[in-house]
This record gives sequence, structure tokens and C-alpha cells, in this order.
Amino acid sequence: MAVCEHRQYQWVDERGKKCKCTAPQYVDYVMSYSQKCISDEAVFPTKYGKLHTTRYWPCWRHRVN
Repeated sequence: MAVCEHRQYQWVDERGKKCKCTAPQYVDYVMSYSQKCISDEAVFPTKYGKLHTTRYWPCWRHRVN
């Protein structure tokens, strides 16, 4: 990932704690969080006939906003 050396990224964990990190660390956090949400059957159901629960949108809004 090519970015300015002086650029700092900020990740907010699930408990609301802010963490300054480099671009590669930020990408790793995003990918890990996304994998965790996608793998959670309660958030993203993969079985036929199951609907998304109320946990689906808050999980993604947390990262998008």
C-alpha cells in the first residue's frame, strides 16, 4: 500500500478504544474484522432460509461510518 510516510490511520476497536496504526496494520485490522463478521453465523447467515438478524447492519455500520 503506497501512502505518505507521515500519514497516520486510526482504528477503533470493538470496545471503542482508538489505536493509531500504519497503513498495513490498518488493512490487517479491516480484513480481520471483516472476516470475523462474515464468519459469524448470527451476523451473516449462510444457511438457506435464515434471515439477517438485527446484528447485521450495526456490524458493518461500525466500520463504514
